[in-house]
Amino acid sequence: MSFDDKVVIVTGAAQSIGKAAAVEFAKQGAVVYCLDLQSSVSETANLITAEGGRAEFQRLDVTDQAGWYDLLERVRSERSKLDILVNCAGFVQKGSIEDTSYEEFQRSFDVNVGGVFKSMRAAVPLMRVRSKEQGLATIINLSSMAAFNGMPMYSAYGASKAAVWSLTRTAALEFARLKYPVRVNAIHPATIDTEMTRAVMRMSIQSGEDEETIVQQMIAQHPSGRLGSVEDVVFAIMYLADERSSFTTGFSLTVAGGRGAGEW
Repeated sequence: MSFDDKVVIVTGAAQSIGKAAAVEFAKQGAVVYCLDLQSSVSETANLITAEGGRAEFQRLDVTDQAGWYDLLERVRSERSKLDILVNCAGFVQKGSIEDTSYEEFQRSFDVNVGGVFKSMRAAVPLMRVRSKEQGLATIINLSSMAAFNGMPMYSAYGASKAAVWSLTRTAALEFARLKYPVRVNAIHPATIDTEMTRAVMRMSIQSGEDEETIVQQMIAQHPSGRLGSVEDVVFAIMYLADERSSFTTGFSLTVAGGRGAGEW
C-alpha cells in the first residue's frame, strides 16, 4: 500500500492503535497530523520524523468543537486538503448501571460519539472539495464488537460504540446522497492487547478478580484462541484507507478472531 503525499489525521495517536496507525501511514508516505489529549502525542510525531517521515502533532480534546475547527483551518492552510480521517480516540469506564452516574455515562458519549461527530463536522467541508484526480476522501471510525452485543458492567461504553456504528452508516449514506466524494466506514475490534484493555484488566483486578482468570476469560471469547494485536487493527485501517477499497462505504469491518460469527 502507498499513501504518498496523502494528508491524514489520526486521533488517539499517543498510544496503541492510534499511534501505530499514524506511524504506518507515515511509513507509506503520508503527512500525518497526530492528535491526542495526552502531551505524549509529541513522542509519536517525533518518532515519525526521526525515521524520515512527515508528521505534526497537536494536543486536542476531541470533544472540543472549536479546537477541531482550529485544527482543520491549520490543515487547510498548511496542506490545502485532507484525504483521510481516522478516529481512534476512546474512553472506557467500568461500572454497573446502578453504580454508573449519568455524568460518567455522558462522558463516554461525549468522547466516543461526540468526538467522532465533531471531527466529521469540522473535517468534511475540506474533505469534500476534491478534484477527480485526488480520488475519494475517507473517514474510518473505531467502534467495537461491544456495539453488537451487550457488555455487562460497561453499559456506557457499549452503548456509545453502538452509536458510533449508527453514526458511521448515517454519514456514509448522507455523503453519498449529497454526492460528496467521502467514504465512511467503521472497524469493530474485539479484545485487542492495548493500554485500554490493560486498564480494564486493572479495574477488574481492583474489584478482586484474578488476573490470570481475566486473561483466560478474554481469550476464551475468541474462536481464534488469542487476543487481537494492534497490528491486526492497523492493517484493517490501512485497507479501508486504501484507494483500492473505493467501492466500500457504510461498511462494518470486524477484527475479532471469529467472535460474533455465530454460536461458540
